[in-house]
Amino acid sequence: MTNPSSVVELSWLDRELWTISEAAMLLSGENPLTDSEFQVDKYLKRNSESLASQIYADLKDAIDLGKIQFIPSRTGWVGNRRVKPKDATRWAKERGYKIPLQLQKFLLPQQEDRLDHETPWLHVKLGDPDPLQPWYTPARYFARELIKTDKTLIGKKDVLAKKVAHELAEHKIYKRGGQLPLDPATVLKAFSNVNLIS
Repeated sequence: MTNPSSVVELSWLDRELWTISEAAMLLSGENPLTDSEFQVDKYLKRNSESLASQIYADLKDAIDLGKIQFIPSRTGWVGNRRVKPKDATRWAKERGYKIPLQLQKFLLPQQEDRLDHETPWLHVKLGDPDPLQPWYTPARYFARELIKTDKTLIGKKDVLAKKVAHELAEHKIYKRGGQLPLDPATVLKAFSNVNLIS
């Protein structure tokens, strides 16, 4: 396993998203590990007294409490949930963590964040169950948007699923292989235990 470096590489500062494990290490002044999920998790647990592990635990709680928006993990591992660098850095400052000099650029006022405006369907809505598939969050978003314009869809889940499947395909959100559109019957799974009226 690679050992973290104490000088943050500039390439990390240009990324649009960090995983929460990457964010925790960067906010503690270390370069993130590029090993497998298992190795990163093992490192954070083995070094449970480290600043990175403390920030990681606090960051997971903040996400679970809805204090930071995140994009779901593709693998299911919590450490792979993705956050915007500015959100993670501002949260850490509010929590009283000392922000490494290289990350302080994220504390400066910025123009509207492009990701929020161009891809709002990627953000998990507070109160939604964890998405079991990466496409669940966009499916729920599009369902809510469709219901806003046509309230009758609330009682017509099959019709809603068909329209959502169309929206997903329009936005190039496909099945696991990344080529075939989702079937409306499969899309219905994303709506299970979810309040779509909001």
